[in-house]
Amino acid sequence: CSEASGVVTCAVGALAVGADRTYTVTVRAAFALGGQTLTNSVVVDGNEGDLDTTNDTDQAQTTVGPAADLAIEKTAGGATAGETASWTIEVLNNGPSTATPVTVADTLPAGTTFRSATPSQGSCSASGSDVTCDLGALASGGGAQIAVIADVAAGIEGQDLSNRATVSAPQPDPNPGNNEDE
Repeated sequence: CSEASGVVTCAVGALAVGADRTYTVTVRAAFALGGQTLTNSVVVDGNEGDLDTTNDTDQAQTTVGPAADLAIEKTAGGATAGETASWTIEVLNNGPSTATPVTVADTLPAGTTFRSATPSQGSCSASGSDVTCDLGALASGGGAQIAVIADVAAGIEGQDLSNRATVSAPQPDPNPGNNEDE
């Protein structure tokens, strides 16, 4: 078999009466085709005359699975020793498909204690310093924000508070490099 301009041609050679040959053609679909239905057409032709040309073509349809380019950006709102620190986490679905369920994980820095996490959709919970937010579905082009507040220990004055937030969903992500931020 060979391919030229998206057309696959297979030279079957001699085929006895009642015999058959099977060919499997595998293609890579662009992420932008996520959720769309593709139609593949096949035609068989030979040098000999064909008494029944009605069965010389066929089509098969395949729905391309979803893909969602999730991106996250975390912005510090400030911190005061003995008081609070705040962060805003923004999540964006750059598409092409809906991402669901979307999960954000954020481990608070040492010297802080979880106070609250308020998402624009979904819910958040904490276990120790690990904050997890279940945002549900984000449509292509959609986004959500999370406001995180933590108490800051009095003894860490002058120290930098740094931590990383990550976003994930079960759909393949064509650009995983933008799925985490500090």
